[in-house]
Amino acid sequence: MQRESESSEPAKTRQYSASRRAHEGRVFVIGCSIAMRLASMPADLAALYPADREWINPGGSAIVAPSGKVIAGPIDCREEILYADIDLDAARAAKWDLDTAGHYTRPDVFDLRIDRTPRRLLSDK
Repeated sequence: MQRESESSEPAKTRQYSASRRAHEGRVFVIGCSIAMRLASMPADLAALYPADREWINPGGSAIVAPSGKVIAGPIDCREEILYADIDLDAARAAKWDLDTAGHYTRPDVFDLRIDRTPRRLLSDK
């Protein structure tokens, strides 16, 4: 029976990606991944996988806070509903650390100008 553990590379990659997205965006990330057993597939599709394989996709669903900390999950190799209490004040507070849409829009500091003059894509000089 093949089973993916939390220490396997795909599971580590999923968890790292969700944590990175949450931390960089200062947002909550709800990562949903299907947990599917070979036995749940139609026979013609199941025939494409090794017969001793139990899980086609082991899952890996998780909920990650804006800090990048996993607050629920990851859930691997079982079907389960994931719950977490989400503190919206934590998301607002995280924006003080890095506000990707707020303080960069200050007209006293930044000026955006668009030159709509038609130009050739390539030119020889």
